[in-house]
Amino acid sequence: MTSKVSLKKHDRFETELLQKYWPLWLEPVISEHQSLKDWQALVDQTLVLAVDSYQRDFLNHPHHYETFQLAMAELLNLLEVPGLAGILATTRKILTWPIKKLLRMGRKRLHITDTSQEVAVLNQICEHTLIQMTDKLLERTEQGKQTTWWKECAVQLRVQRPALLEHFATAAQNYHVNFQDDIEATANRLYIKLQEQPVVLNSLRATRATTDAAVIAIALQTGGIGLHDLIIAPAMLTVTSLLTESAIGSYMNRLEVELKKNQLATVKQTLFIDTLRNTLLALPEQLSAPEHFNIPLNQLQAAEAQLTDKRHGLRLL
Repeated sequence: MTSKVSLKKHDRFETELLQKYWPLWLEPVISEHQSLKDWQALVDQTLVLAVDSYQRDFLNHPHHYETFQLAMAELLNLLEVPGLAGILATTRKILTWPIKKLLRMGRKRLHITDTSQEVAVLNQICEHTLIQMTDKLLERTEQGKQTTWWKECAVQLRVQRPALLEHFATAAQNYHVNFQDDIEATANRLYIKLQEQPVVLNSLRATRATTDAAVIAIALQTGGIGLHDLIIAPAMLTVTSLLTESAIGSYMNRLEVELKKNQLATVKQTLFIDTLRNTLLALPEQLSAPEHFNIPLNQLQAAEAQLTDKRHGLRLL
């Protein structure tokens, strides 16, 4: 009896059987793949809104944007006046040591980051983004398609939310510390340009010396003032006004635009794509294996190709 079995016919019947029922068998797998595509689209749409919020609430916000002000503060540090610094050295050492620490950055950067409005805004945006994602996941569970898949995604997001927020906060802090290289580079470019305009440069040096003396006098009379009130705020206001009205005003404005553009690109790539997007896209990979197929699309395509060209295509799955 065994001798009468045709292996060739057996293989052909097997292939025909697979081809006949393959679409039916693959329906839940394909549906799961569609849910994955929908999830990716959902993540991308939400992150577009997050980037928009960052631009609105920080980069273009008249009171929150601080980056170019930090560049101006660094410029103040570069405007040393020979001789005068020695006269005020003792008093300034006592009153301005936090700023010396702030404006040097090896000697400094975490202090700026810890008090940065940008970092606070970024963390708020991340939290709001995760809330939006949770709401959208819950909406999907009520639409009748792959409800179990979407519910498990919602559970995973809720469970991992504290870790996601902590991971993003760390990334935001690291970004802010590292980006201060760009801020210092902007200040250096501005200072180099100022050296081409000795009249403006000497005016700025005189302005800084006057501002130092005035702030020290106020500090001595009042018994101490806050970090931003101490030299940075008054001096920066005067320096910014003088530069804006000077021959290099247009150059300064161009540097500010370049710095802001670079900052947006860095935040978008480093935080919203490399950190938040990639983490969210990986979320479905952590769903319960017994409940879901979790078959990669490329593996499914390879199986279908073998089913067409060779035998036993299903074994790839």
